Amino acid sequence: MTYPYPSLPFPRVGNPLGWLGLVLNSIFRSALKWPRRWLNSIEIRGSRQARWICRLIPASCPFERDIRLGSRTIHIPALCRINPLYEEIIALRLRAAAYLAEAAAQPQPPSSQEIPSCL
Repeated sequence: MTYPYPSLPFPRVGNPLGWLGLVLNSIFRSALKWPRRWLNSIEIRGSRQARWICRLIPASCPFERDIRLGSRTIHIPALCRINPLYEEIIALRLRAAAYLAEAAAQPQPPSSQEIPSCL
């Protein structure tokens, strides 16, 4: 395999912006490292916090819609997966739901009648 530019360690294939695209991609990825680390480091410490997170983050994408015009249906797909922090946000909601499930499985004192739930 021959490289178009001998000074490059890799061929320029699949990147229409060339070096600019590589630089922008690198900047974008490095800019997202801190928010990803922060979201992954959040610890669920109580059922009140877990319920708040479950209410804040929806279980399914709220932007997915089916619009009906007469006999035709237009489907607008979910755009949540375009969000670069989607996986971290869903993982946070899953940790909150798991905390609530563990809290519900533990024996409760008789004075506490509230059952934690993830809405």
